[in-house]
Amino acid sequence: MRVAADGFTLRDSAPCRDCHKTLTLLGIKKIIYTSNSGVVQTRLEDCKTSHRTWGRRMHYRKLVKHQHSLLIGTASCEKQVRDDS
Repeated sequence: MRVAADGFTLRDSAPCRDCHKTLTLLGIKKIIYTSNSGVVQTRLEDCKTSHRTWGRRMHYRKLVKHQHSLLIGTASCEKQVRDDS
């Protein structure tokens, strides 16, 4: 359950994509979570989500930047080898 800073308003606490995958692997069939409109009880297979956590988004962004820098580095090294030949 997730509650807003005012201490009363319920916030969305549905599982993210990673948690959904883990719950599925563990064989969990039913889940209960809060949404902005109240408490939700549903079967896990009926709960579809594309939500990625902030931490996952930052990890992905860092990974993409790293891969991009590796590609740029490789391309410039290849260019130097060709120019030296």
